[in-house]
Amino acid sequence: IVNIGDFWDFESLSRYDKGKLPFEGRRYVNCVKSGRDAMERLLKPIDDYNRTASIKYKPRLVFTLGNHEIRLVRLVDDNPEFEGKFDLDDLGIKEYGWEQHDFLKIVKIDGIKYAHYFVTGSKGYPSNSARAMQLSEQSSCTMGHNQKFDIFINPKTLYTGLFCGTCYLHDEKYLGHQGNSQKRGIVVKHEVEDGVYDPMVVSLKFLEKAYS
Repeated sequence: IVNIGDFWDFESLSRYDKGKLPFEGRRYVNCVKSGRDAMERLLKPIDDYNRTASIKYKPRLVFTLGNHEIRLVRLVDDNPEFEGKFDLDDLGIKEYGWEQHDFLKIVKIDGIKYAHYFVTGSKGYPSNSARAMQLSEQSSCTMGHNQKFDIFINPKTLYTGLFCGTCYLHDEKYLGHQGNSQKRGIVVKHEVEDGVYDPMVVSLKFLEKAYS
């Protein structure tokens, strides 16, 4: 199971909203707690199953840190007096059993590259399409970050570029009416072999109905 990052929003640490009207009332402790509560809900079906199963389900859990989790790191970088007070360990990612990987570090699993996003150009901006990302990486690769679903399967190599960047229920005000119409959910990868796989797209509505 790969969590591609930005699981914690950290709206309380947003540089973009600071000083604006919507910023008031946001608190660091609430941001940490909401992410932890969500993580416990995410893992609860696995925990419930393992409580009675004779053969336990113990998947590898991989967490690639996103730019929203890194807001916490930047807080300490900008305010070194907070070192030791605020830390990524507050999130409990490793405590929940995830492998925690640095922001933008590429993790390769079964021939597929994973990162919160893949950079393009000399300025290091995120790739803006699954096709461009796949052709640049010359490999199957999966990223989040961009709040949209996009997939490109190379007809010659069968390598797949995948944007799987939206798995939340709410709308984001800054995206507007059209920006919030994106597909939301997860992707299950079947028959993975040397980076080639068969993608199964599972909508968030289906997951809600099955597990709520």
